Amino acid sequence: MNKLRFKTIGLNGFWDKEEEIDFEIKSIIPRNALEKIYNRIDEKYIEVIIGPRQVGKTTLLNLLLYKLQHHNKRHDNLYYINLDTIVDYKMFENPSMFYELISKSFGQDKVVNYVFIDEAQRLKNPGQFLKGLFDLKKNIKIFVSGSSSLELKSKTKEFLTGRKREVILLPVSFFELVNYEGKIKDDLRHIKLADKTISVWQKNELFYGKYLSERTRDFELYGSYPGVLTKKNAEDKLEELNELFNSYIKKDVVDFLKVERVEVFNKLVKILSAQIGNLLNNSEL
Repeated sequence: MNKLRFKTIGLNGFWDKEEEIDFEIKSIIPRNALEKIYNRIDEKYIEVIIGPRQVGKTTLLNLLLYKLQHHNKRHDNLYYINLDTIVDYKMFENPSMFYELISKSFGQDKVVNYVFIDEAQRLKNPGQFLKGLFDLKKNIKIFVSGSSSLELKSKTKEFLTGRKREVILLPVSFFELVNYEGKIKDDLRHIKLADKTISVWQKNELFYGKYLSERTRDFELYGSYPGVLTKKNAEDKLEELNELFNSYIKKDVVDFLKVERVEVFNKLVKILSAQIGNLLNNSEL
């Protein structure tokens, strides 16, 4: 079991609480976005991670923390807070006050301090707060994510132009899953299926055809949300999908989009899902 170490906000309101959590990295499906973000680690831009609920945004933040911890051989410059765990957001209303509070726990050496803010949509004005923090031009690199991508994007778009780099995290891709499971040899995994390479795959169909067919069927039937992929049987997969759907309806459709007639919305979703790949006539809806 791996250990993830960072500082967070203590009961006294200061960033002086040392946190250590178990982190089983081997059980996590690696995401392509990890390297994309890490390759920009020395750039000052705010890293904004958006995407559907339950696609692994918090896990991606943890992977970044873990990578920084082991690459730099230190954790005293890593700061993480999940805004779902606090009730007082006062320090997040004033960027200067926020920096003053968090900088009290900075070390004496002039290293970059990495600040991770999860569930950033909880803030009333996250875009304005992050803009102010960025414009202070201090020795911090900021990462934010939120479980409601619609809400977070709408609250940050106006203020962060030219100040952010945005990653849209989607459910696990077929390549990411196959790469994680490691059942296909490395040199073959990276060969894309095309006219010039089809003969290569045909030669290996005997070894990998059944595995790839089964995985393709699962993708088509259940999708590729991480929580669904890790379930072992159909009943558990369907239960997870139902939970995802209800969470989306309650928190995004009802709370954010202000849809009042949920039953009508559900019927519309079913109608549209039956029209995938076909032309849609608005007047027939």
